[in-house]
Amino acid sequence: NTSAADINEALLKSGANDLPLWQDYVLGIAPDDPMSPVAKPQGDTATDGVTLAGQSMRATTLQQTALHRVLTVKDGSRLEDLAVTGGKLSGNYSRGGGVQVDDGTLLRCRVVRNVCGVTGNDFRGGGVFIGKGTLDHCVIANNEVERTGDNSGFGGGIAIYDYRQDGEAACGEILIDTCLVADNKVGNGTAGGIGINYFYTSNLRTIRNTTVAGNVASEGAGGIAVSGMTGSKDAFALVSSIVAGNTAGGSAADAKIQDGASAAKSSNDLFGTGTAFGTDSLTGDPAFVDAANGDYRLTAASAATCCAWARSSARCSHTIRKYGST
Repeated sequence: NTSAADINEALLKSGANDLPLWQDYVLGIAPDDPMSPVAKPQGDTATDGVTLAGQSMRATTLQQTALHRVLTVKDGSRLEDLAVTGGKLSGNYSRGGGVQVDDGTLLRCRVVRNVCGVTGNDFRGGGVFIGKGTLDHCVIANNEVERTGDNSGFGGGIAIYDYRQDGEAACGEILIDTCLVADNKVGNGTAGGIGINYFYTSNLRTIRNTTVAGNVASEGAGGIAVSGMTGSKDAFALVSSIVAGNTAGGSAADAKIQDGASAAKSSNDLFGTGTAFGTDSLTGDPAFVDAANGDYRLTAASAATCCAWARSSARCSHTIRKYGST
């Protein structure tokens, strides 16, 4: 296992902001002091423009070995070509079981099999909790938000939330581009795939060229749930994306917008069920290759003709293991 201090030392010895991680190497991040987990409850932190770069999202893994988040990415830092797994957060107001992004970037990363909310109340972001930054060509899959207390879970795969009580974390523009958000789960709450809750109208949250599919919630929306302050209608955009095959409470439920939020900037999307919001969007069958086994590539019969990216070689289509498998 490699502690936070070991990672910082490796970065200093490298003489640069980039820390290449060797192929097939699993980096286990444990607290600096295993006897005092409260002293560093959120795993390690990449700050000051540091880049952690692996060989590929399936070859290099950051794996948490304790009851903590895997990593916090802030101050312009980046994760590239890595898998992030094994994070488990416990306690009230847990945020981001795998990664918390406070002004940073994840590029070509897999965030898989992380859990937020083992015990406590008010959990957000089983895989990723983001207040400012970018997720680009990433796979967010098989993550979970649990709930054992009185408040609902939110965002099994990703939670976008720009209000911080501590006043320290970054809030700003958010872009989720060409990603797959699939087979995530909220055990008791809403937004199995992506949960968006915004308070400030000046920061745009954009999801584009992205597939949100096979996610599960107990209520509300299984795919995407959006809420915001009244008058914040221009703060969210869903563009050229597919939201299909998601369930809530055992029934098909792909997307829901509430509490003054709006999809005024959304366009060219495909929804599997319900009302297609935004301009030039529609409802239909995305015709995935084999969604039951985690293959979300599109067949020639797909109704996603409205999504120009669906025919592009740049799309993020992957076969993943379904939730609960090994």
